[in-house]
Amino acid sequence: MTSSTVASHRRWLELQLDLPTIRVWLPVAACVCIVALAAFSAPVDIGEGRSIGPIYQPLKGPSIVLKLTTAGAAGLVGLWGVFCLPRVRQLQLSLPGVLLWSVACLFFLTTPTAVTNSALAIALVFVCYLLFVPTCLVVLQVPGLMKAMFFGILAYTSVSLLMYLFLPNYGVYLEELGEGILSARLGGMSQPNQTGRMASIGLLLSTVFFRQMPCQRWF
Repeated sequence: MTSSTVASHRRWLELQLDLPTIRVWLPVAACVCIVALAAFSAPVDIGEGRSIGPIYQPLKGPSIVLKLTTAGAAGLVGLWGVFCLPRVRQLQLSLPGVLLWSVACLFFLTTPTAVTNSALAIALVFVCYLLFVPTCLVVLQVPGLMKAMFFGILAYTSVSLLMYLFLPNYGVYLEELGEGILSARLGGMSQPNQTGRMASIGLLLSTVFFRQMPCQRWF
């Protein structure tokens, strides 16, 4: 966004929230941090698919805590948006919003018969982000949301590459190809296919930024 676009967006937020400028940027900063953390932590699954031994398991606990903490923060910001921003309430009551909330209700109804014990936690995480995404779209708008996602993906792929180079016990994914053949793949913080998927999304976002105005090309 250009400086004039940023200024107009700030004035629009001030009118929406009826807050001074310094407090308007608090929800903006919260949304940016949560989106970046969600993009960074969502694919993290260190140790998934490894067959070397228990060396990978200690890192799974902190990654789960990070995911749940990020989801909880997203839910709180989402609730704030529902109570404070009329536009968020309109989005929640729109046809896509009603359909998604119907899915959430079905999700909760099926948790007692789910095959996994974490079904209820997953349903709660779903609701947290269902509250958060409309708030984030209103506060950041689409360009701001894309930039926050890009920073989170950039951090994820960078850490994955660093772990592959300097912490091979964690960053190298040994995949069995049969007949005793092992392929050393860039696993980083998750299964290599997931790492490649996140890198591809980051590449698509960077292409969008590059095609925008020159002031955006540093992304």
